Amino acid sequence: MKYLVTMLLLTAAPALAAAEKIELTWYEDFPLGMEISYGTFKCTKGGIPVAPFVCSKGGIHIRGMEGYTCLLNENREIVATTWFSLNANWDASHTGPVHGEWKVIMGSDCSKEIALADHDSYLAGTYSGKRKVYPSPAGIPMPWTWYGVWKLDGYGVGDFEGVQFKSINEYETYHPLQFQYEAIPVSAWPGIQGEPEGTIHGTMIFQDD
Repeated sequence: MKYLVTMLLLTAAPALAAAEKIELTWYEDFPLGMEISYGTFKCTKGGIPVAPFVCSKGGIHIRGMEGYTCLLNENREIVATTWFSLNANWDASHTGPVHGEWKVIMGSDCSKEIALADHDSYLAGTYSGKRKVYPSPAGIPMPWTWYGVWKLDGYGVGDFEGVQFKSINEYETYHPLQFQYEAIPVSAWPGIQGEPEGTIHGTMIFQDD
């Protein structure tokens, strides 16, 4: 548990109450090449595919999509690599409920290799949420903004055994698929590849030895 406390003090928000609970704010960045698997995709209600993850009508069902992201602290320093799976039941505008699993591997490096490797110590759990789409103010930086809120529940493994993790994650993107979001040309918005797409409002609860 001493290792756990050290990692939390280094990577989380500085507030530590009675050595039992840490409130933290992390930021989630979608790196180029974040895709691991596109999973399976099908159209519902009589629709047919007209493009990848686009249906002529009806709904969009995605199962088993996988990717990785990088977690940053409030100083925008890398603190972890996240692996996630995504299952979605969307309408034609790519909005609706999502759910899946996640794993967070703490460390100052972030890569697809870290996300896919076996690890003895990590945080893991499930999430669920919903995404909506709104016109972007004045059409800037892109015409539409997809806004999602996920609720995460998790637990610790290895050095993090006994830890509970809960968070509310907020995401804002300008493309319906996060894998393609970072591929938007820089000329469309010079800062689009440098800003974190997600904000994590989390709580870690752990027991003293």
